[in-house]
Amino acid sequence: MSKYKFNIDNYHAIGHADIEIEGITVIVGSNGCGKSTMSRWLYYIVNTLSVLDSFFFSDFRDVIIKSLEKYSNALDDISNYLDDDKKRFFDHTLSLMTMVTLSNGGVEKLDFYYKRAIGSLDDMLVNFLQKEQNPQQVRRVLNLFGITEQTHVHEDIERNSIQLFSEYL
Repeated sequence: MSKYKFNIDNYHAIGHADIEIEGITVIVGSNGCGKSTMSRWLYYIVNTLSVLDSFFFSDFRDVIIKSLEKYSNALDDISNYLDDDKKRFFDHTLSLMTMVTLSNGGVEKLDFYYKRAIGSLDDMLVNFLQKEQNPQQVRRVLNLFGITEQTHVHEDIERNSIQLFSEYL
């Protein structure tokens, strides 16, 4: 059984309390000594700790989605060069990512969708680069994707995406 230790000083009616919780814990005392305050305090601590992982996961998911949305904006810039189905597939993958929670797949599912989105980005970018277009637009798009040279598109996208996901994870 887990053992939790808490120290409370000068909190409402509680001047000082050292609390050890192991198994069943009973709070007793005279009227006005802080039993209800202690009970509420313990409830909020335990409740917060139980959702902390979900909170961190949601924040992680939102950061990853936001990083992909900047690529979506870059895709809008080259939309006349893109296959509409591929762009819809990318956007659909982003919307699926918003529904991933810690309890319905967690990091593994998010990683799966992230890799799917990156693969889709890679395909669209390669298709864009194979067509004739304005050199300044090519430089701008490559810069938005963090790609240094047109000849290293696959390597740069893979490196940047793995680095980003690992960094945020």
